[in-house]
Amino acid sequence: MSLVNFYCPNLYQIGQTATQIFDFAKPLGHNENIILSNITKLQEKLYRKKVLMICGGGSAIDISKEILGQYDTIMTMNHFFYHETLKDYPVDICMLCPEVNLDEFTKKYLSKHKPLVGFEYHGKWSNDPSIVNNFYDNDNKFFMHTKIYSILGYGVRMIIMAATLESKSIDFIGMDGAKAIIKKNHAFQSGKGILPGSVRSNYDEVFQAQYDEFWKYYLENFKTPVYNLAEDDNPYHEKIKNAFK
Repeated sequence: MSLVNFYCPNLYQIGQTATQIFDFAKPLGHNENIILSNITKLQEKLYRKKVLMICGGGSAIDISKEILGQYDTIMTMNHFFYHETLKDYPVDICMLCPEVNLDEFTKKYLSKHKPLVGFEYHGKWSNDPSIVNNFYDNDNKFFMHTKIYSILGYGVRMIIMAATLESKSIDFIGMDGAKAIIKKNHAFQSGKGILPGSVRSNYDEVFQAQYDEFWKYYLENFKTPVYNLAEDDNPYHEKIKNAFK
């Protein structure tokens, strides 16, 4: 049960469906690890770039503009525009889940900045594609779905995207795992502590198993160095602690 929903069993089929219902999913590139649109613009942001991936875990609460300025490209997700620093910072790439109110995002963030905005295949979007088709402009949207789906969230999937497009390096922060979620230690939404719905028990064991599997998969398939900017002793990321030194 620890690896439930870890792999996406029908990646090619999802890509076929996406091109039929999402205006911004064409043309769609793919390999065995990922399907992706708007590749040219994403390459401009990611190829040979020093990338920082900011997730919602509490270790990202105090990220500063000084740290952000050390990177070529900033990637993040979901309610990042609530973050005290990120709300006013021009991030380069973000992905949004159905939980995000797109009207609020437009008013609070897109009125000031113009990142590339990505979406995965999700029931809300597929049931009413107009929600995302009519949002923003297609030149700055992309569709992405990866072979690794998992309960670990956008962070690991966006790392796959950056590595696929041959980023120079990828640092991440805020991928803190189950213990931080249970403690409601969240960088974007203070007090949020919602675990993935498929996890009913043994939370830490499940997250550990999925992170172990993800990092094993990553090291077998990609060469881009990945580093955790947060605490070095987080057991979820033990497999990469010394992998790129």
